[in-house]
Amino acid sequence: MAKKILVPIDGSEASVDALKYAVKMVEVVGKDAVIVALEVMDINKYQFAADAIDLSTQDKLLEAIKKDAEDHLKKAKNICNERGVNVETVIRQGFAHEEIIKHAEDNEDIKLIVMGASGKGFIDQHILGSVTSRIIQEVGRKLPCPVMITPHRKEAENKRWNFNDLNEIEGCN
Repeated sequence: MAKKILVPIDGSEASVDALKYAVKMVEVVGKDAVIVALEVMDINKYQFAADAIDLSTQDKLLEAIKKDAEDHLKKAKNICNERGVNVETVIRQGFAHEEIIKHAEDNEDIKLIVMGASGKGFIDQHILGSVTSRIIQEVGRKLPCPVMITPHRKEAENKRWNFNDLNEIEGCN
């Protein structure tokens, strides 16, 4: 059974940085590890709009959310493939923090979760992301594996974490 690193992806720069950090970890630790890029279609936050629109518009909204998720995972897959790192992509639907936890619980081969400190929302970009905060709260209660939170490169340039080696990876300038 291959050891897997779960990396939640949401299209934000912070989640891409976390993915690239996980890729570097696999390169250093051993190529037999697999990255699992997980996108959660959090349609619940659009529910208020869905209640007010007709079914055909709801279908279009869901299709747009799914296309965004597929695009994010395609980018993640390309980053891993360019570095020769094995990757699996998964789309789940629900509340992001709950689905991340469920996926880790359901897959005993996941040994680590690596995620960015902030998400793609405006507020999440300026404070610790709400999904990240909820995952941290569950480390001691539900999560069967450790969680590594990576700082966003732009905020971390002069900090102890050195992300300069990530510049070797395409698109991380």
